Amino acid sequence: MRSCYFAIALSFVIPAALGAQTLELPTDTLRVSDRFFADSTTTGAVILAKFQTSLQRADFLRLEIPVDSIARRRFLFQDILVSIDLNGNGWVASWRIAGPRRIIDAYLARVIALAKDHSVIYDYGIWRAVVLCNCD
Repeated sequence: MRSCYFAIALSFVIPAALGAQTLELPTDTLRVSDRFFADSTTTGAVILAKFQTSLQRADFLRLEIPVDSIARRRFLFQDILVSIDLNGNGWVASWRIAGPRRIIDAYLARVIALAKDHSVIYDYGIWRAVVLCNCD
């Protein structure tokens, strides 16, 4: 009986001792440089996605992928990417994007479409963010 209690106690202690990761939920405010801040239509999002394979994750997050265009200006993924975190637990990534609302909405529609058919992304979360300029 004592060994049973000892095993149960270890199951709570060992993960904490090994530095078990906890997921921090993103905040709803994203501070960006003036490079991302256009005007009052500037918006942002935080995306967390789990990919089917590492190759699909790498292809999806390529910086030179076109997103959309506004008034002859072509926006690439690198133009809206604020930061990215490639998690070591499986093929997970989280990234923050900011830019004109139309561009961000087009990008999020692409993420949602790929997540719905589960061919590239099998699980995801999207949090909209208020974008504030960290300008001088």
